[in-house]
Amino acid sequence: MRAVVVEDDRDLRDALVRVMRLLGYEVVEADQLESVEAGLRALSRRPAPDALLVDVLLPSRTSANGVDLARAARLSGCCEGTAIVVVSGAFGPDSVEAHRVRGSGAIFLPKPVNIGALDQALFAARESAAEWSPTEAQVIAMNIYRAAIHSASSAA
Repeated sequence: MRAVVVEDDRDLRDALVRVMRLLGYEVVEADQLESVEAGLRALSRRPAPDALLVDVLLPSRTSANGVDLARAARLSGCCEGTAIVVVSGAFGPDSVEAHRVRGSGAIFLPKPVNIGALDQALFAARESAAEWSPTEAQVIAMNIYRAAIHSASSAA
């Protein structure tokens, strides 16, 4: 199984990568989010990962954050069956950000993260990815994301 871990805190990223490997994942890691579009291009270049684990607050050249990447990954279609878990130490489970995460079929996991909670979140995210279907508004957004990705790929 393949996973992508995006976390700017080096110590936490190293710990998450170790845990994901213990759970049986081959891991690709990143410490920042250049932009949502760049993140989607990277995710689209190879077969979709089985899991995407992303922090909410990431250094970025734009105002994009991990929630934006998670939602775009799901809506763009590049990660339709991917288990997506968004972690945060800055936002709680009842925050607007957490609700945005759940609206795209991803799972919100507050920090600190332990192996049991992460394993449960990944299981729930796999089920959510399998059951998730977009609303009409999300279908429109999905088409916009796909057009943007195609346009950016054609220009590159």
